[in-house]
Amino acid sequence: MLNALDAFRLRAQELDVVVICRGGGSRTDLAWFDSEALGRAVAGFPLPVVVGIGHEQDRSVLDEVGRRCKTPTAAAQLLVETVQRSLEALETLGTRALTGASRRLQDERRRAADRGRRLGLAARALLDRELVQLGHRRQRTGLGARALLGAATERVARLVRDIPRAGWVLLAGQRTFQDHVRRAVAQGARRDLGTARHRVEQLVRALAPGSERRLRHESERSELRARRLRLVDPRRVLERGYSILRTTNGTLLTAAEMAPAGTDVVAELKRGGLRLRSEGPTADGGGD
Repeated sequence: MLNALDAFRLRAQELDVVVICRGGGSRTDLAWFDSEALGRAVAGFPLPVVVGIGHEQDRSVLDEVGRRCKTPTAAAQLLVETVQRSLEALETLGTRALTGASRRLQDERRRAADRGRRLGLAARALLDRELVQLGHRRQRTGLGARALLGAATERVARLVRDIPRAGWVLLAGQRTFQDHVRRAVAQGARRDLGTARHRVEQLVRALAPGSERRLRHESERSELRARRLRLVDPRRVLERGYSILRTTNGTLLTAAEMAPAGTDVVAELKRGGLRLRSEGPTADGGGD
């Protein structure tokens, strides 16, 4: 027994609990469990030690230093109930995590869609504002050109009326001036138009990478959360050979009393499922 405990101590990282069981017998058959060395080994063991020796009235040193159970059957029942509670707690936590992650994923998707919509609206509003300003500049340029042209025309007409003999010379000069003004106005209009168009293109180029980068970031976050959801999916337990029992209306079976005799049961396996019919709880309640 001491050698076995030493071997288990070396593999403590691989184990959860150690069980020491012995069926009923005479006092002399159970006396060797009162060893001081064995009691010290159990008391200092790094893992929980469940002790189920003899009958309920039998006691030894190990019962005082370990987790005492009345009989070996009681020790086995304790382990089964502990594992069952752990599985139920794990399933509950997995369900909560899955629900919370699904809710968070939906919230993040709504936020990402809302941000993308706001970015598109902002870009469209900025582009519309620049187009409006460009139209106003074009209109002001045209009005200025027409005003300059009208003023020059009036001046030419006045000079022709006042100085008939120098009219042809002045007329030629005014025509030259008009051509110069027209070219200057056209060049200014083209320059303003090119500047405004360049600014609009810069704004569009600046907005596009930011939007794509933001959408790509949100997509990566969504994929990461989806992988985490798959890791905590309770159905991964089915891949290890277990099954999930439910009634035909989808209620999860966690106790034998939930499926009395004649109840139709659906067993969900790793691949497919089975339709079963309960014959009622077992006589011992499934504890041993």
